[in-house]
Amino acid sequence: AYDGAKGASGLFGYVFGYQDTQPSTGQYAKMCVDSDKYKYCYVPNSLTTIYITDADYMSYGAFSGLHLVSDITIEGSLSVVSQSAFYECKKLETLVFPDTVTEISQQAFYYCEKLSSISDTSNLKKIGSMAFTYCRALETFTFSSKIESIASRAFYITGITNVDLSGVVGEYTIGSSAFAKCDRLTTVKLAGGLDVIPESCFSEDTTLSSVALASGIKGIENNAFYGCKGLTAISIPNSVTAIGSSAFYGCLKLASVILPNAITTIRENTFYGCDSLTDIVIPNSVISIGSSAFKSCKKLANVTWSTTLTEIGNQAFMYSAITELVLPISVRTLYAQSFRECTALSSVTLNDGLTTIGGGAFSYCSKITSIFIPISVTQVGVGIFTEIGTSSNPLVVNIEHTLLEEATKPTGWDAAWCGSRGCFTINWGATR
Repeated sequence: AYDGAKGASGLFGYVFGYQDTQPSTGQYAKMCVDSDKYKYCYVPNSLTTIYITDADYMSYGAFSGLHLVSDITIEGSLSVVSQSAFYECKKLETLVFPDTVTEISQQAFYYCEKLSSISDTSNLKKIGSMAFTYCRALETFTFSSKIESIASRAFYITGITNVDLSGVVGEYTIGSSAFAKCDRLTTVKLAGGLDVIPESCFSEDTTLSSVALASGIKGIENNAFYGCKGLTAISIPNSVTAIGSSAFYGCLKLASVILPNAITTIRENTFYGCDSLTDIVIPNSVISIGSSAFKSCKKLANVTWSTTLTEIGNQAFMYSAITELVLPISVRTLYAQSFRECTALSSVTLNDGLTTIGGGAFSYCSKITSIFIPISVTQVGVGIFTEIGTSSNPLVVNIEHTLLEEATKPTGWDAAWCGSRGCFTINWGATR
C-alpha cells in the first residue's frame, strides 16, 4: 500500500514513472507527493482496468484524471476514499471497494459521468461535499444504516432514482442541496434521526412524486422541495416546528398537504404556485401567514383558518380560488393585496377586532357585492376595492364608523382608500 505523503513516487509511478508536468500523450494521474507538491504520473491509454490488493490508504487525487479507465477494484482494509480520488474519471463505470470503507471524502467521484455501480457501502458513515456531483449515470445507491452525515451537494445532479434513508439508526445530518437537481429521483424516505431537512435539499427534483417523513424531524428549511413539479402529496409529521420560506414553491401537482400542529408561521412563498392544491387546513398553532405564502394557488378554494391567526401577509392568497372568506376573530392585520384578484371570492366577513386593511387587499375581486367594515378598523390602505362594482351593480360598503361633520374618512384611512376605479355605494354608521 502506498502513502503519497511518505514517498516521492506516485501510486503508478512505481510502474510507469512520474514527471513534474502533465504529459502530452496518454493518460495521467496527478499524485500527491507531499502536502503541497504533486507529480504527474504517466499512464498508457491501453490501461482501462485497475485491480489493487491490500490497500489501506489512498492519497489525495489518487486516480484523478484517468479518463479511459472504466473498472476499478480495490481490496484490503481501506477505510477512507480520499478527496478527489476519482475526480473526472469520465469513463469509470464500475467501482468495487472493500466493506471496510466508512468515509467517502469530498469530490471523490466528481464528474464521473458514467459511474453506474459502486459497492460495498454497507459500513459507510460519511459522504463528503460534492462526492458524486455530476455522476449522471448513477441511478442506485444503497445507504448504510450507519450513515452519520451526507454533506452539501453530495449527490447534486446525479441520476439517483431513490433515496431511502428510512433504515438509518441514530442521528444523522444532510447538507444543503445534497440531492438537488436529480431529474430522475422519484422516491424519498427519511428516518426520524434527521434534525432538519436542509436548504434546497431536494430542490428542482422535477420527477419526485413520493416523500415519506418519519416522526422526529424538527424542521424543513428554505427551498427544501422547491420546484418539485411531480410531488402530489405530503404529510408533515407533528414533530416539525418550522417550515422555511419557498419550501414547496412551484410544486405544481401538490394536491394534498397535511401541516403539523406545532408550527407558528407559514413563511413567505411556502406554497407559491402550487396549482393543484384545492384545500388547506391551517393548524390552530399558526399565528402568522407570510407574504405570497399561497399566491398563485389557482385551485385553492377552501381554507380552514387557525383560531389564533393574527396576520395575513402581502399577496398571501393572491390569485387563489377562494369563494368565501370568514376571518377568525383573532385576525388583526390584512397586509397589502392579501386577497387581490381572487376572482371567485363573492362573500367576505371581516371580524370584529380587525385593525388594519392593507392597500389593494380585495382589489379586482370582481364578484364581491357587499362588505361590512367593523369599527375596530383604524388603518386602511389605498384602493382596497379597486375595480370592484359597476354602475348597474355597485359594491355596497357598509361601515360601522360614523363620520364627524365635514369629515370624508376616519383618521388613519388613506384618502383613496376605496379605490379610484370601481363603483361603490357607501353607508356610514351601519350595523351588521
